[in-house]
Amino acid sequence: MMRQRSAFDFNVDNAWQVFAQTRKPEGRDPEKLRLMKIELQKAIEKYRKAALKDFPDYFINKKMPKDFLTERKFSNNLPNVSPRQWYSSLERMRAHQLKQAFEDSLSGLKMPQTDNNLIITDVGSRSNFFGSLMGHENKNQKWQLIDIKDYGLPARAEAKGLFQQIEPFSELPKSDIITLNSVMHHVGEDEKPLGQYDDKKISLFLKKIHNALPEDGLVVVTEDYVGKNKVEEPYNNFIKGVDSLFYPDSLGNQKPVKEWIDFFRNSGFTLEKELYPVHFNVVGFPVVESCLVFRKNNMEGN
Repeated sequence: MMRQRSAFDFNVDNAWQVFAQTRKPEGRDPEKLRLMKIELQKAIEKYRKAALKDFPDYFINKKMPKDFLTERKFSNNLPNVSPRQWYSSLERMRAHQLKQAFEDSLSGLKMPQTDNNLIITDVGSRSNFFGSLMGHENKNQKWQLIDIKDYGLPARAEAKGLFQQIEPFSELPKSDIITLNSVMHHVGEDEKPLGQYDDKKISLFLKKIHNALPEDGLVVVTEDYVGKNKVEEPYNNFIKGVDSLFYPDSLGNQKPVKEWIDFFRNSGFTLEKELYPVHFNVVGFPVVESCLVFRKNNMEGN
């Protein structure tokens, strides 16, 4: 019996070339790459089985993500570009993925009440492509981009003065909606040695988020899916296996969905919506993310 076609059925060897191309020269030792590829293949297979079982509607047949073929073609062509071009192209593509997730997350929800345009702050904006895209396409919204580092601005954000660099755990600008895209698992990592995290810093950070919002303000959180109630090996190993090739010193403080929800609830937020969109990571592997929307309630943040 023929196995059902899924979003995992693409040329893994082409994707692997991207890893080899974007590694620093000292990291291209053939034997090390060979062993790394074997370990990654094992993680991919575990992840594939788990994802096909837990999220069949996303991965099987006609339910494939609509951008699959575009991403696949992009991955095939990546070895022909420089790492800088690769990063910029990837961030632009990621911005459009985040745009779709953001719009889907807020669809059907009551927006915060305001007499003026909605103020939306992308906290941890990194490359700023997402916030720049949203600000450019939504003239009736005021977008602000915040990060503790300046990673280099695209011209559009620089020209409009959207970006502001701040100190860790400082007060945030007043906002109606705050977006946190792959931010929570990095909170506090600059405060301790790499790989060590203090969960108290998460509560402190969420207090700053709480203070910046009006009573009906919203927070849109996007994180890697590593399990619903606990960190599960197929998902966690896959994320670590992929990220370790590009960010070996910054895998982050990954948590299951339930723990993120508990942190927000204990900090004065109510869960309004949860989605599990599928995106393609740095080399075209389809991965599940958790997208959670919280509304500030009338209790004070801890």
